[in-house]
Amino acid sequence: MKVKKTIDVRQHLLLASASRSGSPTMTIGKFKFNQQVSRNELVNMILMHEYPLSVVEHEGFRRYSHSLNPEFHIISRNTVKSDILKDYKEEKSRLMKLLGANESKVAITTDMWT
Repeated sequence: MKVKKTIDVRQHLLLASASRSGSPTMTIGKFKFNQQVSRNELVNMILMHEYPLSVVEHEGFRRYSHSLNPEFHIISRNTVKSDILKDYKEEKSRLMKLLGANESKVAITTDMWT
């Protein structure tokens, strides 16, 4: 008995390549995987939700990430820390330039009530 194979027209060809910067890129239809973009989004997620930096070392997180995209190389907690500090320095510099260009005075206050 012969089994007839059918091709699902909704499937897309998966293409792997490297970007100009050398980071791995995967193309699925119109989607392009970029390691650096995913790394930045991982750091943003950790900051946004105040997750511990060690979340990247949890086995469940690693398995989940691998299930979404096996090409994503999960970074260490030390790399997350250095990315956060780099982003902080860049944002601080941008803010200082913005405030320096302002001709008026700026008052910063805080409320310590909880």
